[in-house]
Amino acid sequence: MANSTADSSFTTSGLENELSGYKAFSGSAIFSAFMGVCSAFMFLDRAFFFVPLLAIYFGFTSLRRIQRYPDIYTGQKIAQSGIGLAVIFTLVSVAITAAYQLTLSNEVTSYSKSVEEVLRTKSAEELLFLKLPTSQRGPEVTPEKMAAERVEGGPEAKIRYDNEMKPLRDIIAARNVPGANVSFKAIELAGYDKLTPFAFALYNITGPEPAHDHKDGEEHDHSSDSKNEPRFAMVEIKAERIDGKFSWYIAQLHYPYKRGTAQVKSEKVDDGHGH
Repeated sequence: MANSTADSSFTTSGLENELSGYKAFSGSAIFSAFMGVCSAFMFLDRAFFFVPLLAIYFGFTSLRRIQRYPDIYTGQKIAQSGIGLAVIFTLVSVAITAAYQLTLSNEVTSYSKSVEEVLRTKSAEELLFLKLPTSQRGPEVTPEKMAAERVEGGPEAKIRYDNEMKPLRDIIAARNVPGANVSFKAIELAGYDKLTPFAFALYNITGPEPAHDHKDGEEHDHSSDSKNEPRFAMVEIKAERIDGKFSWYIAQLHYPYKRGTAQVKSEKVDDGHGH
């Protein structure tokens, strides 16, 4: 009888020791670690910025809970891992983004300055040729051939071609006025449209305006016809990746252009035939 009582006492004591040593993993710590791993999505899109914030928030929440109830909860290292992953992925993502932006800014500025010389000296057909992505240019494709292909297809094709050529011809008419000058001014906006780099380059056209032909009864406001009054052209440029490097081309050209009105507009890449 005494032995039975001793055995029962030993069993109960052992069970109590086991229960007293059991601690529950903090759910917040586990969630923090999961969000910490998911913080890697920051490399794909900065729109996932909230993921590391959640990892850090729930990580610190878990640490406070574990510190307050050390006999009930465990998972301190898991919470710390979640916080650490979130911070590391965020810092690396920001650093990579900054490096990309710096590279993008340098390339955009360099190409925009080269376009300045094109706007000063080239023909409308040559300007139109620069709207063809580099991958679609070949030794057999020339500005003259490209222009001829654009008007194939009847009157509608001719209308589209004339509409596309109008701002190019207007810029040439403005730059050819004695005393006129075309100069690169600034990059209004640069970034990525999905995965495609783009930029809006602003150009000044100074000097007297071209002479206007007026129809009978037509009125014209000459208040802006001063060589001291700048006019602006906006060139939207985009890039495609070729052999690991960006190759830039003109996506759109607007003249006259009102400063600060450029907007990102995704468009299909031109195949050189107006399609």
